[in-house]
Formats: sequence, structure tokens, C-alpha cells
Amino acid sequence: DFGLARQRTFPSSPGDTQSPTVAGVNVTDAGSILGTVAYMSPEQAQGLPVDHRSDQFSLGIVLYEMLTVRRPFQRESAPETLVAIIREEPEPVEASLHVPAPVRWLVERLLAKDPKDRYDTTRDLARELRTWSLHASETGLSSGSEKAIGPGKKSWWRLPAAVATALVCAGVLAGSVMT
Repeated sequence: DFGLARQRTFPSSPGDTQSPTVAGVNVTDAGSILGTVAYMSPEQAQGLPVDHRSDQFSLGIVLYEMLTVRRPFQRESAPETLVAIIREEPEPVEASLHVPAPVRWLVERLLAKDPKDRYDTTRDLARELRTWSLHASETGLSSGSEKAIGPGKKSWWRLPAAVATALVCAGVLAGSVMT
């Protein structure tokens, strides 16, 4: 769903290579809901105006799912999932998974209900991730990460994969959202 939150109007020129469903309409107008229910931000789920911080929320859901192997707001039906996204807090990423505190804090901030509580810009998010990457040995993001899920488990790769995915996504978002 990354990029759906960007408000824009689809061009409808003859040489346009895109094939929008509805040409010339702002697909993220207030009141319209667009996206995959399980990865929507609260503002998307309510049909409110969205911006880059909605993409940050979706990234938080992806990271949460990678770290815990479950979606933070998954319910039995789409309407129940939307209500959970809007009103409920996800279960915290468990410290028992040995996820470093900075990663848990990042996920919590990305999943903040109020967009003002997320990162002001995606560049700020990317900068923070880069800083963690440079200081990985100090924060515990690299040393011992193969034990992050537990000894003898085949899913030792989840934490490094989540951090790598966050870095890539933040880089892509920072490159596409110039705010």
C-alpha cells in the first residue's frame, strides 16, 4: 500500500502510460477508502485525508508482522479489522523475543494512532534507521541477532530482515516523498 497515501491526481494525457481506474480524480479524497484493509492507517480507515505518515503506519504494520509473525490488528472480518486499526492498540512487541528496545520503540512510533506522533518526515525515519545501522553493535541490532527469536529456531533471520526492510522502505519513501 506504500504510495497510496500520496495525494495526487492521475494524468490523463494521450501519452500517459498509467491506466488509472478513474482518470482525473484524486483517489485519496476525504471520504474515500483505498488500500488493503490489514495495512491501512487509522486516517485511511476513517476516510480522512492522508499523507506520508500513513505510509509510515503501513511500514509499522509490516515490521510488526515480520517481528511477531502476526498482524497487529487482524480480526475475523474486514470491518472488525478497521475498527481495531482505528480504536485499539496492538499488543506490544514482546521483549521476550529479544527485539532490541530501539526497534520496539520504532514500531510503536510508526503505529501511533495520531499521525502527529509519527515521524514528521520520512527522511527523519530514514536518518534514524541509518544511525542505528551505523551503531548496530552498540544497540544490539547485529551482535546476537541470530538469537533474537530463540536458539535452534529457523527464524533467526527475522530481526535482521526487518531492519533491512525498514532501511530499504524508508529509503524508497524518502526518495519518493520529498517532504
